[in-house]
Amino acid sequence: MRVLASASRFATLKNPIETPEPYLSSPVFCAAMKVQQMNDMYIQNPILWSQPVRVRVGYGFQETIRGPREALEYLKWRWPVRDGVYYLKALKECAESLQRQVSLDTVRETFVLASIEAKMLG
Repeated sequence: MRVLASASRFATLKNPIETPEPYLSSPVFCAAMKVQQMNDMYIQNPILWSQPVRVRVGYGFQETIRGPREALEYLKWRWPVRDGVYYLKALKECAESLQRQVSLDTVRETFVLASIEAKMLG
């Protein structure tokens, strides 16, 4: 048996891997579980566009974006221009489409417009 010395309110843990009950109801744990569930759902059922979009950063190779999750990651981490009407709209719509609030065709069209705005359309 293992006893938590720093937290007297927790009972003795029978299993070293076991977690105390207050932790299971904490907001951090609940948020982590929600992210894990979303990741599991994405692995099982990816959300893809009917046709991919090809973009190019600078003089690099063309890169293929197949759906809103890839587009959102691209917009967050690889996008050269961080302002613009369509950039901000694409960020918002990609996130909403992962929650099934916006149609895939609408998101794809906005992402294409953001690519044109940033002069990245391959």
